[in-house]
Order: sequence, then structure tokens, then C-alpha cells
Amino acid sequence: MRKCRVAAAQMDVALGDVEANLKKVREMILRCAQEEVDYAVLPEMWLTGYDFKNLPALAKEHSAKALEEIASLAKDNDLNIMAGSLPELDGEDVYNTAYMFNRKGDLETTYRKIHLFSFTGEERFIAGGDKLPDLVKSKDSHYGVTICYDVRFPEIYRPLGIQGAEIIFVPAQLPHPRLNHWRILLQARAIENQAFVVGCNRVGKFKKLEYFGHSMLIDPWGEILAEGEEEEGLITADFDLDQAVNVREKMTVYQDRVPQIYHSFKE
Repeated sequence: MRKCRVAAAQMDVALGDVEANLKKVREMILRCAQEEVDYAVLPEMWLTGYDFKNLPALAKEHSAKALEEIASLAKDNDLNIMAGSLPELDGEDVYNTAYMFNRKGDLETTYRKIHLFSFTGEERFIAGGDKLPDLVKSKDSHYGVTICYDVRFPEIYRPLGIQGAEIIFVPAQLPHPRLNHWRILLQARAIENQAFVVGCNRVGKFKKLEYFGHSMLIDPWGEILAEGEEEEGLITADFDLDQAVNVREKMTVYQDRVPQIYHSFKE
């Protein structure tokens, strides 16, 4: 039996206040270590929030240092850290980029958010990624990472499922009134890909926005193993990774796919 304990670190994010956000993350990672967590998961843009106009300067000054600290926290506490996402400066472009560090503090994968939320004008400040998330076959699990708005686009999840993803991580910053969408979409991604899904969403308020939290850990049948409410805290569950294999043997959707027909669709 292959088991792992996963914790979503549901937290408020102070806009542009790097030190306050880092302090909170340090505390949460230490709590994860005390609870013998194997994967600690942080929310989207936890370091800076969506401080759009200041993102280039914040990324240039703070992102690399913050990632170095996350790597040290992973190594010192012997756990994997799905470090949510941070602003990444590449030339003149800023990307919304997710990072995963293993128990040794090594960076295992990165992923630049592909789908930008035009409703809030995200595309005016952030560049979109152009590469599907990798399926990482690590010592502890086979996993992939997507970010927030990506959850509405099943096209990027199916390749992870086909490759054998056991866990899919979804860091997010979602406010009311989209709680019901969040819950249903995460369950759908788990069911259709027969994988555990971990959605880690922030809490707190910013201007008129109220972030609802409700971080969720979902099994490959779509059952909710643990769900947060609207305050800070760790939402934790134990995963039996063999369940992903067992579900695929019982519900043979991958064998029953007909990709030659799907590929005949031309947009």
C-alpha cells in the first residue's frame, strides 16, 4: 500500500507584503512537519497576491529568494512542498508560475499558468504559458500541477491522466460567488482523470472580493476526503495512491477512449 499525507495550507495573502506572507508560510510548513505531512500545498500567488502593477519589481527582488527559502524548508523538514505559484520575471514578461520541491530541496518541476482570467484583466499584466504541465514520476508519487482558472479547461488535464497521474495539484485564488463551480470542477477533474485532486485556495478579503477558501482533497472516485471552510488552517487527508490504479481497473475509461474520433475535430 502506497500512502501519503497531503495538507493544503489555506491562508490569507497580504497584497505586496512579502515578509508577512513568508512568515505565515514558514509557520504553516512547520505545522505540516509536526503533522508528518508528505506534501504541503500553498495557494496561488501567495508571496505577493495579485499586486498587478508592482509584480515585475516584486518578482525581481523577492521571488528567487523566496524559492530558496522554500527549498530549504522542504529539505530541513523532510517533506515535498507544492509551492503554489509566484510571479516569475523572464525578460520583460511576468508569468504566474508554480513550483514543486522534493524532500531534498530539489526543484522537480515548474509550470507557467496557461489560461489567464480575462474577466479581471490578468492578461494585461501576466504572460501566459505555452507548455502543458509535466507528469512528474517522483519517489513519492506521480503528479502534475495546474493553476486556478486552468480547472475550467479539461483539455490540459487529460494528458496528465493518460500518462498516469496519481495526484493533480491546483493552487488558486478564487473569490465568491464561484464556490459551487470550484467544488464541482475539482470533483470533475478527479473523476474524469481517475486521480486525487488537491485544490488549495486562499481566504481573506481584498476590496470587494471575498476569497472563500474551501480547499479540497478529493479521491479518484470524486469523493471529498477533506474540505476547509473560510478561515486559515491546514486541510489534511491521507491518500492511498493504489486507489488510483484500482479505480482505473474497475472503470476502464482509458481503454474505452476513441482518440481517432476526437482528433477529427477541427476548430
